[in-house]
Amino acid sequence: MLYKLRAIIIKIEKKFKISLFFIFPLRFILVCFEKFFLQKSTEISNLSNYKLDFEKLKNKDLNIISAGVGTDISFENEIIDKFSVKKMVLIDPSIESQNIASSKKLTFEKAALYTKIGEKKIFRVFGDKNLSLENLFGSKHFDLINTITIDYVMKKHSYTKLDILKLDVEGVADKIIDNCLSNYILPDQICFELERPLRLSKQFNYFRRFINIIFLLKKYNYKLYNCTNLKLGLRSEILAVKNENK
Repeated sequence: MLYKLRAIIIKIEKKFKISLFFIFPLRFILVCFEKFFLQKSTEISNLSNYKLDFEKLKNKDLNIISAGVGTDISFENEIIDKFSVKKMVLIDPSIESQNIASSKKLTFEKAALYTKIGEKKIFRVFGDKNLSLENLFGSKHFDLINTITIDYVMKKHSYTKLDILKLDVEGVADKIIDNCLSNYILPDQICFELERPLRLSKQFNYFRRFINIIFLLKKYNYKLYNCTNLKLGLRSEILAVKNENK
């Protein structure tokens, strides 16, 4: 019921081009968190549905990992068109993603990016192509899929550095980033989303994790930009840019 209600609210906001975040306390809290902990900047530019610091991408042969591509690879296509890409690996557990990547002759790993290599349940909702290891939807329906890690991908594809890490992984971006930094893999830029779960019982843990990943990234000298334009308070879209001066 909560999932259907959220879908209806999103349709209303999209149709009338408004945001009703201020009506819902938890959405309002998340928007306040973004304003307090993150910064807005004219230094970053739009690339598909994401934002990047273009100045840091010029005159480089880019190494990119993009996880959770789903059926939309517009970000990946645009970055190939605009910049010089040396290596780019797409990661997703779905057959639809694999077919799209194959048709474009892109390097692809059919798995879910996570903190461990193995097999794990991934949850789904009927009629929605999004999949979540964290079960953001409160669904009982799941598939068993293979999981891989950042360091596994880096070693397999002979990465020596990582310029861009893009994460659209439905609830586990903070865990992947923590694992990444713990292995001292420090991407120059990290595009990620922190999706807020549906269940009321998970809200405190969500905000705790939000604060933890913000402070962890700042500890590693990243500047954090608020990139959320749509679905205010339902998810937080963030760009982390490594500060070269520290």
